[in-house]
Amino acid sequence: MAMDLNAKAAYIRGMMKGMEFDPTTQEGKIIVAMMDLLEEMADVVSEHDDALDQAFDELDAIDEDMDDLVDNIFGDDDEDEDEDEDDDGAFETSYEVTCPNCGTVNIVDEDTLMDSDKIVCAEAAQLSMWKFCPTMPRCPPMQKPKVPM
Repeated sequence: MAMDLNAKAAYIRGMMKGMEFDPTTQEGKIIVAMMDLLEEMADVVSEHDDALDQAFDELDAIDEDMDDLVDNIFGDDDEDEDEDEDDDGAFETSYEVTCPNCGTVNIVDEDTLMDSDKIVCAEAAQLSMWKFCPTMPRCPPMQKPKVPM
């Protein structure tokens, strides 16, 4: 693009010289000044275009270096995606709780454990009083959750 601007400015300068243009008239002085301005602008745009190309090249090199660094630190992305699909929540913390009605051990996640209204015993098939009230005697006995699996 910048070469196109410089080439067009040179073409217009050639047209001015070729048609016996008189730069001494009032209109001629204005056109000469405009032509000089056009050539300067074309040169500046050319310099900016070159600098922008260099910046893009450096940015691409940094991006490639960053990709290599990420691959070295975290490994291949494709392998991670496959592992994540196979795990299906393997990184979630789960707890074992014992049903106060039938004694069955149930495995629940942390959100369910914190909202005791969500806990349903698989064996008793009913909502149970899953309250953690060690100091209140009216609450049914409950085993504390074991360490996350």
